Parts: sequence; structure tokens; C-alpha cells
Amino acid sequence: MEDIRFSGNLNLKITAPGFVSVVRDKNFAFPYAKGKHFFSFIFVVRGALEYRFSKDKKTLHLDPECALFIPKDYPYVATYLKDNTKICILNFDLEEQT
Repeated sequence: MEDIRFSGNLNLKITAPGFVSVVRDKNFAFPYAKGKHFFSFIFVVRGALEYRFSKDKKTLHLDPECALFIPKDYPYVATYLKDNTKICILNFDLEEQT
């Protein structure tokens, strides 16, 4: 196993933090054609989702207790795969991007 660490000083400041909890039913789709204007950590509490990313043509399936990081301005479509799917989203921005 390779151990890669960054020891530099980034001097980043987290700005505009926000938290959202969402419950949606099966087949609800939410497109972000240009991506969100902030960084997001998405955590699946219950249910399942599919994320399709247009930039790299990849699809990810998320089940309960899975987390996903989505970079700022990264296009995707989220589709809820089960009724009563609940996710929690931590949003934030950075004073500098690296």
C-alpha cells in the first residue's frame, strides 16, 4: 500500500457552510447541468441514489452509510432509486481553491 501525504501549508478558509437534509421518493431526479457553486459531502441515511457525472461519463450507486464528495462546479444528475430516501448534505466554499 502506498502512503501519500501532503505536508504543505494550504492556508484555506472554509466559508459559507451549510447543512441540508432531504427526503425524496423513487425516480425523483435532480440535474445540476453546471454543477453546484459550492463543494458538497453527501451522506445517504436510508434508501439509495444514483449519481451520473457528465464530465467523465461515470455513474455511482450510493447505499445507506455511503458518502460522496462532489467538487464545486462539477455537473451531475442525482436520481433517487427508492421511496423515502434520505440524504444529508454538507455544503461549503473555500476562500482559495487548490
